[in-house]
Amino acid sequence: MTKKTYSRAVYLAFEDEHTVDFFYRCVNDLERIVSEQSWQLDKYFQSQWCSFKPNDDGLAAFGIAFEPGKNRLYLYIKRIQPDVSYLEQWARFNKRYDQLEFLIEPRGARLEAFLPLLERAYRL
Repeated sequence: MTKKTYSRAVYLAFEDEHTVDFFYRCVNDLERIVSEQSWQLDKYFQSQWCSFKPNDDGLAAFGIAFEPGKNRLYLYIKRIQPDVSYLEQWARFNKRYDQLEFLIEPRGARLEAFLPLLERAYRL
């Protein structure tokens, strides 16, 4: 079975250009954080998100996802329960996927601010 690849053109089919540009910028920022922390995670693009996980069959630690049809993104962090210190930025806890989801705004996005949560998710 051939693994499907997702390109910029695929994302542009359902999101506007600014949102897709911002998506790639956030993915690059997460990739830089992963590298700086020497975490053994690879990025995997999917139809509406990009996850960072230890291998193709492993569980994702975190990632960036499109909020379909709304031209906005969220950072998701797996297997982390809501933390009161992040409630101001916290968008929601998704029980189905066992993840915190934080809306990410282009003007205020600093993914480094989530480093403690990203590290906890990586260590799980």
